[in-house]
Amino acid sequence: MRYLVIEDSAVSVVEGPVAANGVVTLSQRSLHNWVGFRLQNVVVNSLGAGAFNITHSSEVESVEVNKCKFQEISTGAFTVSGNLNVSFTENSFRHLQKEALKVTVLGEVKFDGNVIESWDSDALSALKCMSRASLQRNIVHVVAAQEVALNITPFHSSCGNPQIFTVINSASALESKTSEAAPWTLGVIAIVLFFLLIAGVLMYRQRGLMMRHYKRDTPIFLSACKASVDSVANGPEQTAGDAPTGVTNPMYEEGSPSVEEEEEDEEEIECE
Repeated sequence: MRYLVIEDSAVSVVEGPVAANGVVTLSQRSLHNWVGFRLQNVVVNSLGAGAFNITHSSEVESVEVNKCKFQEISTGAFTVSGNLNVSFTENSFRHLQKEALKVTVLGEVKFDGNVIESWDSDALSALKCMSRASLQRNIVHVVAAQEVALNITPFHSSCGNPQIFTVINSASALESKTSEAAPWTLGVIAIVLFFLLIAGVLMYRQRGLMMRHYKRDTPIFLSACKASVDSVANGPEQTAGDAPTGVTNPMYEEGSPSVEEEEEDEEEIECE
C-alpha cells in the first residue's frame, strides 16, 4: 500500500493493521500528486491498536487527519515515523488510550484545534516534536480541578509546555447544587417582595392627600403647605362694619368663630 485517502465517510471499527505486512510505506511524491495519507471528515467508532502504522524514508510526504471524530483510539492506533510531515487539526477524540498517537518524524508536527474529552495517562506522551511543531487551540477535558492546579500537559517534553484549554467535567455536581439552592432563592425573593409591598403601602399613606374642613364644613384637600394666594377669597369680602343694620350676616352667626380665631385657623391650615 502506497497511498490511503478516506474522505466523508463513517466507519464502525478499524482493526489494525490495515496493511498486509503491517506497515504502510508511502511512495515518492514525484510519482503522484496525491497526499500520502489523509483522513478528511471521517467518523470512526473504534480504531484498533496499530491500525495505521505509516513510514517513509525518501522525499517528504504528508500524513493529514483533519475534521474527524474518533470515539475510541487504542494504543499505537496512529504510529508515524520517518521523513514525514504530520498534521492533526480540528479533530474530536472521545477517549485516548495510553500512547494512542506515536509520532516520531523528521518533518513538521502540527496538532491544532483538537478536542480531547477523556484520556488515559501518557495518552500523548509518545507524540514527539523533533523539528518544527505547532500545538495551538487544543481543548482537554479533565475530571477534577486538582488536575488543573497541577498544570498538567499530555504532550511529550520535547514539545515544551504548549498552551491548552482545560474543561472540568463536573456537570452532575453543578446540577445538584442548583436544585438545592433554587427553593432558598425563591424564598428570599418572596420575602424581599413582601417587605417592598409593606414599605410601598406605608409611603402611600404618609404622602397621600389629607382631608381638612374649612369654615362651614366644606372639605378641602391639602397635599403640602397651602400657598398664601390660595387664601384669597374668590367672591367679594364683607366686614362686620359693612353689614346693614338689623340684617344677620351669615358669615358671623352666633357661635361662629371670631375674626381673630379664623385668622389663626387659616394660618394653621396654610402651614400644615
